[in-house]
Amino acid sequence: MNKENSPRDIRGIDFPWDATLETKLKFVVNYAALAPSTHNTQPWLFRITDRSVEIFADRSRALAVVDPDDRALTISCGAATGNLCAALDAVGLDHSLHVFPNIAEPDLVARITLKPERDQDSDWLIKLDAIHKRKTVRAGFRDKPLPVDYLIESAADVSTEHAVMCVNCDPECEFEVLAAVQQADSIWSADKHFMRENASWMHPLRKRSRDGVPARSTKLPSSKELWSAPMQFLGSGERRTLTGAVLTDRDAPMDWANSGIVLSNMLNKVAGRGIGAALMSHPLFLAPTHLLIKESLKTESIPQILVRFGYPERSPATPRRPLVDVMLHPGFGR
Repeated sequence: MNKENSPRDIRGIDFPWDATLETKLKFVVNYAALAPSTHNTQPWLFRITDRSVEIFADRSRALAVVDPDDRALTISCGAATGNLCAALDAVGLDHSLHVFPNIAEPDLVARITLKPERDQDSDWLIKLDAIHKRKTVRAGFRDKPLPVDYLIESAADVSTEHAVMCVNCDPECEFEVLAAVQQADSIWSADKHFMRENASWMHPLRKRSRDGVPARSTKLPSSKELWSAPMQFLGSGERRTLTGAVLTDRDAPMDWANSGIVLSNMLNKVAGRGIGAALMSHPLFLAPTHLLIKESLKTESIPQILVRFGYPERSPATPRRPLVDVMLHPGFGR
């Protein structure tokens, strides 16, 4: 059972059905740690108590330049929360979720309280494997048409009263969103502080620390290339990629966390069908670009993160820190 304590090594088939609740929860936390995060910073910490799991924001891993308000960091913690809830559901560990349960603890993003156990889902292993299979697209998309109706239905399924997953099917609107992303990317690329922050999370030594995006000898497409407008259609007119966004009515930390939960539910759902996604948030932190994207999406809601769906080219998964680095002892506060 995950002897190296690495979330990437976890396998659902090894779930410890006959173990103590604490052992089960530690196993499931591995799936939370597989959530996506900006630059793979993995800005989360977990604490297991008698009947609950708490998810904390690790602000020491914040991105001061691109994410000064910790919006993306909070979305990432929300994604970890979504992964954790999905894994608990799969193995029959019923629970209730409270986002930002204590106003006096702003780092406590979520508390998941366990209820009496029930039978695991009949497709529990498929659901756990989908979480494990999901990875952020960094090597580009394959020339394979997407099931558009399936993506639209999935977006409706995962949307909640707190956050909505929107899939953009209008080619003109998609082109405008992609153009806005390109414009923002050019602005950020001219900021030396932004470029230094990027470089600090993308280099070969990141493989040792098990975070960031380790640089490789094979050049991967840049984020600008992954979000370029010419990749929109196949020759047959079928959609090779689709853009989407998570939308909220308000713009507070609770909304950011709920956006992450909806995002993770969508990514895990489509991962079961082999569909991946490239993620983008930093264009939304520029006020003019944010307004352009809202207008392109024809919405009064607030876009929290952009998503581009497609069938991914093969590429190595980004590393994950061992659980010992992200677990808090129950007796220790933040």
